[in-house]
Parts: sequence; C-alpha cells; structure tokens
Amino acid sequence: MPLTHNSKIALKLSFMIFIGVIVIGYSLFSARHIIKGPTIVIETPQNGELTKNNFVEIKGKSENLNYITLNDRQIFIDDEGNFKEKLILYDGENTLKLYGKDKFGRETTKYIQVVAPGDEAPVLTLKDEDKTTATSSPKISKLKKL
Repeated sequence: MPLTHNSKIALKLSFMIFIGVIVIGYSLFSARHIIKGPTIVIETPQNGELTKNNFVEIKGKSENLNYITLNDRQIFIDDEGNFKEKLILYDGENTLKLYGKDKFGRETTKYIQVVAPGDEAPVLTLKDEDKTTATSSPKISKLKKL
C-alpha cells in the first residue's frame, strides 16, 4: 500500500523530531560537566584528621577549574584535574581553604580542619604586685587578670 502525501510528511516530520531529540540529548549529556560547574574533591587529609607531624600533603581532584588556590596561594592541577600540594602546619588546629574558579567565573570553596601535634611547653605563671598573670606557650601568649 503506497503512502499518501500526508503520511510522507508525517513520517518525515517524525524522523526530524526524533533526530532533533537525539542531537539535543547528546549535547546536554556532553555538556553536563560544564553545566554542573566547578568541583573540588579533597581525598587526603580527611576533615578533622590528626596528623603525625606538622607536614601534610593535600591531594584531591578538581573538575572544570581554570584557577585553584590553597590558603590563597595558587596551586597547579594536572591534565586530569588532580592536585597534590605539601603544606607545613601550625601546632594545633589548622583550617585549610581550597578555592577554585572556572572560565565562566563560577566559584567553589572547600574548607577542612586538620590538627597537628604540638609540643606544648609547660605553662609559666608569673605574679607581680598588680595581680597580673602572664601565661606563655609556644603557640599563644596571654595576659589574664587574677
């Protein structure tokens, strides 16, 4: 049975719609990372981790970034988006900030807390006539009123 003129038009239109849906679907699938925006994933150290010494190596992966910093200092990523940076920590709690920006100006920031061991010196307390106490440690110096 031969197709009528209206059937041929409907078939062509259906085929063009089908091809259009495939092209649009593939385009959205291919652009999903660009649409999603920049991402930073920190692999090590974990948030709240206690380190064995005052050195830590920050490792992670990024996607869609043109620029990345660790504590406001630029670091570099390889072709796969991996980064690895060594950092010296202060005794006690340290906050690490990773900031990234993509080519469209979209930004992302990740914070993690890392605790480094500290060799705290004994606290020295000195008293004088006006009842001021001086407390000293390698990390912090305070003055307290008694």
